Amino acid sequence: MVTKLLIYPFIAIRLHLSFCNNHILFLSIHMVLISEKKISFFFLLLSFFFFFLFSFFFLSFFFFFLFFFLFSFFFLSFFFLFLSFSFFFFLFLSFFFLFLSFFFFFFLFLFFLSFFLSFLSFSFFFLFFSFFLFFFLFLFLFSFFFLSFFFLFLFFFFLFLFFFFSFSFFLSFSFFFLSFFFFFFLFSFFFFLFSFFFSFFLFFFFFLFFLSFSFFFFFFLSFFFLHYSFLMYFRLNVLVDTGSSNFAIAAAPNNLITVYFHRKLSSTYESQDITVEVPYTQGKWKGILGSDMVTLNGASNITVRANLACITESSNFFINGSNWQGILGLAYADIARPDSSVQPYFDTVVQDTGIPNMFSMQLCGTNSLSAPEDNFETGGTLVLGNIDETMYQEPIYYTPIQRTSYYEVLITDIQINGTSLGLDCKEYNFDKTIVDSGTTNLRLPYTVFQAVVDKLKQAVWVVNQRPPNMFWKGEDMLCRKNSDVPFNSFPTITIAMATGNNSEFHLVIPPHQYLRAVGDASTSTNNGDCFKFAIAGSDSGTVIGAVIMEGYYIIFDRANKSIGFAETTCQVQNSQTIKSKIQGPFVSKVNTSTCLFKTMEPNDTSLLNVAYILAGICGLCAIPLIADQELELLTPYGQAEKDKGIQIQEMSIVNTFTVHLDVPFKFTGRIYDTINLTKNGVITLGGVHPEDPQKASWENIPQALPLTTAYPLIAAYWTNPQITEHGDLWFQQTMDKKKLEGIKRKVQCLYPQNKDLVAKWAFIATWENITSSTDLLTVTNTFQIVLVNIEDYSYVLFQYGNLTWTSWKMPDNKTDENKIQSAVAGYNGGDGISYSMLPGSTSKEISKIQYESNVNVSGLWIFRIDQSQEPCVHKGLAVMLLLVVLLSLLAGITLGLLLAWCFWKWKHKLNDYEDLDSETSNSKRRKSGSPESSENLFILPKEVSSVTMTQMYTSHAEVDPQNEPQEVPRRKITVIKKH
Repeated sequence: MVTKLLIYPFIAIRLHLSFCNNHILFLSIHMVLISEKKISFFFLLLSFFFFFLFSFFFLSFFFFFLFFFLFSFFFLSFFFLFLSFSFFFFLFLSFFFLFLSFFFFFFLFLFFLSFFLSFLSFSFFFLFFSFFLFFFLFLFLFSFFFLSFFFLFLFFFFLFLFFFFSFSFFLSFSFFFLSFFFFFFLFSFFFFLFSFFFSFFLFFFFFLFFLSFSFFFFFFLSFFFLHYSFLMYFRLNVLVDTGSSNFAIAAAPNNLITVYFHRKLSSTYESQDITVEVPYTQGKWKGILGSDMVTLNGASNITVRANLACITESSNFFINGSNWQGILGLAYADIARPDSSVQPYFDTVVQDTGIPNMFSMQLCGTNSLSAPEDNFETGGTLVLGNIDETMYQEPIYYTPIQRTSYYEVLITDIQINGTSLGLDCKEYNFDKTIVDSGTTNLRLPYTVFQAVVDKLKQAVWVVNQRPPNMFWKGEDMLCRKNSDVPFNSFPTITIAMATGNNSEFHLVIPPHQYLRAVGDASTSTNNGDCFKFAIAGSDSGTVIGAVIMEGYYIIFDRANKSIGFAETTCQVQNSQTIKSKIQGPFVSKVNTSTCLFKTMEPNDTSLLNVAYILAGICGLCAIPLIADQELELLTPYGQAEKDKGIQIQEMSIVNTFTVHLDVPFKFTGRIYDTINLTKNGVITLGGVHPEDPQKASWENIPQALPLTTAYPLIAAYWTNPQITEHGDLWFQQTMDKKKLEGIKRKVQCLYPQNKDLVAKWAFIATWENITSSTDLLTVTNTFQIVLVNIEDYSYVLFQYGNLTWTSWKMPDNKTDENKIQSAVAGYNGGDGISYSMLPGSTSKEISKIQYESNVNVSGLWIFRIDQSQEPCVHKGLAVMLLLVVLLSLLAGITLGLLLAWCFWKWKHKLNDYEDLDSETSNSKRRKSGSPESSENLFILPKEVSSVTMTQMYTSHAEVDPQNEPQEVPRRKITVIKKH
C-alpha cells in the first residue's frame, strides 16, 4: 500500500505532463506546417509554460528531499563523529551515516536526471529507469528506518548491560556524554521522521494543486481555444479550374507539397467512403469523397459544408515549386466524378447562401516580352456572385455557353496578323472549344495547330535565321542572347468568338501571351530571356487556357449561360508592352450555327474507364523511355556520325539507291540482303527492276496499303516530291553497342520481353529537310527509318523530327488538272496480308503522326516485322473445319458406344428370359417372392441405408450498363448422395 502511494503520484503526474506537453508541441509544429504562425506561437508558449511548470515542481521536490533527508543524515554523521572521541564505535557510525548520505544523494540525483530526460526526450527507457531508482530509494529509506530502530535497540541493550553487569564501568563513563548521546539520538531520529512525513505531505499537496491547476488550464483554456479556432487550422491554397468540377485537396504526404489536410484532426469532416479518381490532360489523382466546412480566404462570411475529395494518391498532378495543395473545380456537375450526383463547390455556395449564379476572375499575367521587370504583378482574383468594376475596362463582350458541362464556347475564325487561316470553322471547334483556367497553354486541334505554326514560321523568317523546329513543339527554348530572331517579329493572334446573333468579337493576343518565360527569365536576364512556345496541338478539342485568360477579365454568367470578356486592368511597369485587346462587334463571315462540332454524348462510363486504363498502361510503357535522358527521338545522324550522304537533287530518275546489307534482314517471313533507298521516303527490299511496269505507279504515287502488285516496302513518309527539290538522305549500318542499346531501349517500351536480348545490327536512314517545292524552301520534313535485328526478331522504328507539309499537287492525265496527293506511312509485305498503315495516311491528317505514337512517345512508332501475317478468314475457316471434324468424330464414337451398350443389355435380358422359360424350377422361386419383373431390378441394395438431399447454391451476377452490381436471386441445385 505504501509503495502504491509513493509510485502512483509519479506515474500520474508523468503521464499527465507528457500528454499536455507532447500534444501541445505537436499542435505547435502542425501550425507551423500549415502556415498558421500566430496559432503556432500560442501553442509554443503554452508548451514552454508546461515545461517550466514541470521543472519548478520537480526541482522543488528535489530540494525538499535534499534538505530534509540529507540534513538528517549529515547531522547524525557529525554527531557520531563528535562522540567518536570517547568510543571508537561511534566513529564507525559516523562514517556509516556519511556514506549513506552520499549514497542517497547520488541515487536521488540519478532519479531526477532520468525523470527529467524522460520528459524531454519522450523516452520510455528513462521513464522506467526513473521508476526503478525511485523504488530503490524507497527501499533505501525503509532500510534506514530499520537500521535506526536497530541502533536504538542496541543502545538500550548496552545501557542495560552497563547498569546491571558493570556498574563500575558505567561510573567511569561520562554521564554527561551518555545523556547527551541518548537525547540527541532520539531528537535526530524523530526529526528525521518529521522531515520525511512533512516532505511527503508537501509533495502530495503540491501534486494535487498542480494537477487541478493544469487540468483547468489545459482542458478549459486550450480546448476552448482549439474548439473555436479549428476551422483556421487547415489553410490550403487551391488551383482554380474551370475545366473540372471536383473540389479536392491533398490529404496525404507528398514530396512535392509541404502542407496537407489531416482528416482525423477535423471535428467537422465526414467521410462518404466513396473512392473517386479524376484524370486530366496531364496527371491524375485518386482519393476518398467526403464533406467538411469550407471557407474561402477573403470571404469569411461564406462558410458552407461542401463535397470534398481527399487526395491520397496522385500521379504527375502536383507541380514541384507550386504553392497550391488542391484543385477547386468550378465547372458544371455533369462532369463531376464519380458521377453528377456530387454537387460542385460553387453550386453548394449558390444554393446555401443565395448569391447570384455567376463568378468572375482576373488572372494577371506572369509573362512579359518587352522587359523582365514588367512581371511585377502575379496571381489573380476570384470574385463569387459579382463583377468587380475595378478589374476591367468597358465594354464586356459575351459569347454563349453551348453546352452546360464544360464552359463550351464557339470560335468562328483564327487570324495571324489579321489574315485568316482559311479553315472550315468546324475545324476550330473540333470536338469542343472550352475556357479552362486549369490548362496553361492554348491548345488547338492538330489541323489548326499546324496551320498556325506554318503561318508563324513565315512571319518570323528573317535573313536565314528562324526558331528551331523543336521550339514549335514546346521542347526547345528561344533566347534573345543566342538568336537573331527579333521578338517583335512575332505576330498577333486573333481569335474570333461568336456572340449568338451571327456576329462576333475578336480577342487580339499579343506575342507575350503565347511566348512564356522559362525559369528565371521573368525576373532576370541571366538566361538571356528564354521563352517557350505556349501553343500546343490537341486531339480533344480547343482549350483557351490560362495564357489567353491572363490578358482578360472573364465573367462566367451561369444564370444567363454566357461568358463575358473584357480588357483587364492588370498593369505592367513598361508602357511599351502590348496588352491584349478586344475588338468588335463584327458581322461574322460564316454562319455561326454551322461551326458547332456535334458529337454523341456517351452514357456508358465504362468506355471512359477502359480508355483511362489503356492510357495509363501506355503511360507506364513510356516511363522508361521518357526518364532516360540519354535517348533522343531521332537517332544521331549526319557527318558527325560518319553517315553516307546523298543529296536529293543528285538522285537519278530511277529514284533509288541500292545498299547491300552487312547482316541479312528478315521482313514478313522472307530474308533480304539488299535494300533500296528512295527520295520518296521509302525503303524497298529486294532487287530493282526498272522494266517492271508497276514500278512507277507504286513508287512515285503514294497509295493506301496494302498493295499486292508492289515489292515489299517500308514507308516512313511516302511522298512524290519534285526532282529539283532540296534535302539530304543520310544512311549507315551500325553494330555500335551504344547506338544499338539506345535503339533497343526504345523497342523495350513496346516489347519489354526483349530486355535480356541483344541487339546485333541496325540500319539507320534519315531524310533531312525534304521540301515539297522550290518556292518554299523553309517548309521541310525530317524523319527516320531504323531497321534493327534483336537476335531472331526484326523491328522497324519510324521517328519523326519535324513534318511541316503533308500534300502536293500532281497533274492528272485524264482531266489535265492538278490533283492533290497526301503522304502515306507504314509497311507493306507485298502479299496483301502483311501490312500496317499509320493513321491519317492519304489525307492531310498524316501530319498528326509526329504528335501521336503507338508507344505514347510523340513522333515514335515501332512495329515487329519479321513474321508474315496469315489471313484471318483462312485461319478461321481452318479452325472451324477442324472443330467440325472433331465434333463429328466425338459424336460418332459416343453414338457407337451407346448402341453397343443397348445391344448388350438387350441381349443380356433376352438370355435371362430364355433361361426362365427353359427351367421349370424357376417357377418355384417366383412363387416364393423372388424378383420376377424388371421393376424389382432397381430395389436399393441392403448396404444402402439412407438417401440424403444436399443443397448447393450458385449465383449468377449480371452487370447493368452503369457497371453497378445487381443482387440476383440464387439458383438452387439439388444433389442426391448415398451414405
